[in-house]
Amino acid sequence: MARIIGGILLAAFAVTFIVNGAYMLISPRAWLRLPEWFPTVGTAFRERYGTENAPIGIRMTGAIFLAGIAWVVYDYFSR
Repeated sequence: MARIIGGILLAAFAVTFIVNGAYMLISPRAWLRLPEWFPTVGTAFRERYGTENAPIGIRMTGAIFLAGIAWVVYDYFSR
């Protein structure tokens, strides 16, 4: 039972990271406008990082998220 719950939590975490990373990579400005209920963006973050140079850092972070997920999946299936 614990293994099933752990798998579900891991899948939910991975989906959140994939959606978040894709949003960050494709459109940083749209990522900053995500609704409050989405667990990754807060108003303090928007005020602090909503400057002109922020999209570069946001895209790099999104690419790192997606590369990290891809690396874990590749490592899991290459064994």
